[in-house]
Amino acid sequence: IKLVVEQGTLGKSQGKVVIFTESLTTQDYLRTLLLDSGAATDRDITLFRGTNDSARAAQALDAWYESVGRKLSPESRPSPDVAMRLALVDEFRQRSRIFISTEAGAKGLNLQFCDTVVNYDLPWNPQRIEQRIGRCHRYGQQRDVTVINFLAADNETQRLTFEILSRKLDLFGIVLGASDEVLHRPGPNAPESLASTVGADFEAQLRRIYDRARTLGEVEGELRGLRDAMEAKRREFEVAQQRTEDVIQRRFDAKVKLAFKRIQDELPRELAEFDAHVERVVVGYLEASEIAYRIDRDPGGTVLTVEPSPRLPEGMRCLIGGPVAGSPLTPLHLGHPLVSAALAEARAAGSAREFVLQITAGSPETLPLRGRRGRVRVVRALYRGFEAIDRIVPVGLLDGDDAPLSTAVTSRLLEEPIVDVPAREERSGVTAAALDDALDEVLFDELGDVGKREQPRFEQTIEQIERFMSDRILLLVRQRDAAIARVARSETQRDAAVGFDARDRAEQALRKAQTEIEQLDGEITRLRAGDDDRYRQWRQHTQDRRYAKPEFHPIFDAEFEIV
Repeated sequence: IKLVVEQGTLGKSQGKVVIFTESLTTQDYLRTLLLDSGAATDRDITLFRGTNDSARAAQALDAWYESVGRKLSPESRPSPDVAMRLALVDEFRQRSRIFISTEAGAKGLNLQFCDTVVNYDLPWNPQRIEQRIGRCHRYGQQRDVTVINFLAADNETQRLTFEILSRKLDLFGIVLGASDEVLHRPGPNAPESLASTVGADFEAQLRRIYDRARTLGEVEGELRGLRDAMEAKRREFEVAQQRTEDVIQRRFDAKVKLAFKRIQDELPRELAEFDAHVERVVVGYLEASEIAYRIDRDPGGTVLTVEPSPRLPEGMRCLIGGPVAGSPLTPLHLGHPLVSAALAEARAAGSAREFVLQITAGSPETLPLRGRRGRVRVVRALYRGFEAIDRIVPVGLLDGDDAPLSTAVTSRLLEEPIVDVPAREERSGVTAAALDDALDEVLFDELGDVGKREQPRFEQTIEQIERFMSDRILLLVRQRDAAIARVARSETQRDAAVGFDARDRAEQALRKAQTEIEQLDGEITRLRAGDDDRYRQWRQHTQDRRYAKPEFHPIFDAEFEIV
């Protein structure tokens, strides 16, 4: 602890340390030890456990509420449990230097402002070690994270356990991308790529060893055996991994590679586009409702501040875009109260009145349409097939045209700058009937596109149903073959029987087998004819899903002019 503080004073570290332990007793012991030794004061130490109900935790919660919590709107305020977690983390960030946590703090905490982790006692599950280190070694960390593991060097069983954990944790380097040397610095002969080959029951294996062994020697022997078994599995994994890499490099479909590359390239752009749409909806709602707001943009994130108003008496602060590490603010999303209110207002406004839109063309797709007028209708199309598909379908029809604009061009028009303008005396020449016909045409094309996506799933499901029926028939045929074999054996036993009782038993077995054959023949014939309730139900259910009637809900209908 003194070294960490000294390094922090010199600017070589952040001067803070997280200590993990597995028991409350050890947590209290460490706190007392640090206080008695003079290495820390009570103000320097923050305790985190499953139930944080101490007076010190309550003080941290009060301090957090005064500095952060009271500024949040009621909709943005976290639950009491989450607020307590945020408060203790905030205390560690702002005031204390030592964060002593039980396993309750190994998940969900953002401690990237600390660069030293101490595992006072090691868990038997290496994944939990990764989780501990991940509290500090995460996005936003500005330094290398130092991990210190306490180990009784003269304890052979603990040394063996540590060795197994070290090997098992190394394998996360390639499987989970954790290439840091988190337990120790491997020697030149240490394996560079290991996988979790021992499996999820690794912790249970260690517990069984300790529960079953009666002497320290037996524990050490069992641990050596586990270490050797793990080494063998490691070699198996490396061979399999190399073989898999070779197969992927030689045979990985170019289309699959292209798909992954496209996702990698397009996802950030699509997320940014989504955030821009959400911002546009919310800002439009605030301006239409005459609610004052402010948007602060900086490299760390974009913050929307909504001033108090009759509709939002307490105001609101939230993020636009993804979450920001260490920020208590909630990002805007489709379920956010502000977004829900904006959408509800837009729906009500769209259905309550007729209006005219003035669209300012600015893109290559819309510039040729300057000076044109028409009508646009936007509907929500819900397809409840094998995959639920929810689409917004815009339909635009220009005055004097018989065919509607393409969906892409209509969508682009609605993305251009738009303002409401007073309705002219001269209305658009597009009639409601013509717009209905255009909508039917566009929806027919949409339904065809959805059908192309659904058809492979439909055919695959039908094939699975038929394969299941074939498997049932095959099972019955095998049972029939077995019954025929029993008939032959029973006839042989009957003919060779000596005495009435033996002959009678053979006759009974023969009749039973013959009856079974007759029943199986009937069942096989029935299934081959498709005369089965489950079979019919499955096929009907599949047909209903494939040809489910879509639902269409109007959003708004408006005239427009393009300038």
